[in-house]
Amino acid sequence: MTVLALSIQNFVESLLPDFLWHRDTFQVKVVQNSDKSGWILEGWMRVGDSIDDEWCVVWLLREVSEKWDCAIR
Repeated sequence: MTVLALSIQNFVESLLPDFLWHRDTFQVKVVQNSDKSGWILEGWMRVGDSIDDEWCVVWLLREVSEKWDCAIR
């Protein structure tokens, strides 16, 4: 799971090598599922007033879901 998180992070950085985020950068990490039954990938970020960052994340999640067989919500 950690390898997948690193692969996704590297993929995102390759798509946006010099992108300046308004607040938080795009990051994915491995966390334990809320019911303690396993592990999941999780990410969160604050975009503030930047609608461009919000749409950029939507595009990134779409690109990630096309490259890897994963469900994103």
